Amino acid sequence: MNARGKPLTEFENFKAKFEQFLGEKDEELKKEFEIKIDNQWTDFFWKYKDKNYLIDRAFMNYFYYISEMLYNKKTSDSK
Repeated sequence: MNARGKPLTEFENFKAKFEQFLGEKDEELKKEFEIKIDNQWTDFFWKYKDKNYLIDRAFMNYFYYISEMLYNKKTSDSK
């Protein structure tokens, strides 16, 4: 639940878990991610908001794409 008592969206849950993961690996990287996702990246994806003024789907599609590309690069480098 968020501060207003509403359930978190799938994106908000992902963001919280990813921030926790980053914090376990590198606290500075976590801080950088928190700042960018709440400011620069939100500003960038805002033009792709849906009718409910959410950018969740656009951001998750982009994150999934980047993750796939990093995975493909890693597996092609290891061959």
